[in-house]
Amino acid sequence: MDAILDATARILADDGFEAVNTNRVAEVAGVSVGSLYQYFPNKGSLVGAVAVRHTEAMAAVIAGGVHAAADDDLPGLVKALIRSTMQAHAANPKLRRAIIEELPRIGRPARIAELKRGIHQSVVALVTARRSRVKVKDIAMAAFVIINTVEHLTHVAEIAGHDARDLARLERELNDLVLAYLVGRRT
Repeated sequence: MDAILDATARILADDGFEAVNTNRVAEVAGVSVGSLYQYFPNKGSLVGAVAVRHTEAMAAVIAGGVHAAADDDLPGLVKALIRSTMQAHAANPKLRRAIIEELPRIGRPARIAELKRGIHQSVVALVTARRSRVKVKDIAMAAFVIINTVEHLTHVAEIAGHDARDLARLERELNDLVLAYLVGRRT
């Protein structure tokens, strides 16, 4: 099954959704089409499984970074969240881009929504634990804003082809932005 998902991911990242078909995936994976159909009934299920696997890997990187900073102060936590999110996005950005483009076509697998909820709940819990430093009133909404802002800006920077220096500057700017949002004066 891993060979099938690896082959699908390579084709999707290199050649796009239209190039993914069961015959080509089976050929690249070195398995028979019949073996492929035992696990995946169609192209959508292949791409969906790749999307889930990629999102699980990204969620693990983010969770690891945030877990390592669980006892840090608010600036340390923010830095760990941003850095781990950017690291997660740096792993195979061509595949990530293809997945983002194709999810509307194939539908979002429930497992991806579950992983996103888990990340959100973790951020809510960690920010809530630092409530005395935080000025935002709605921590659940703040977590949503932070997660999606960091993910989106990281994704846009990768699409634009920013180099390592640009990404390091983006990381610093995101740190400043998120901290100011969390601890700044609220109206």
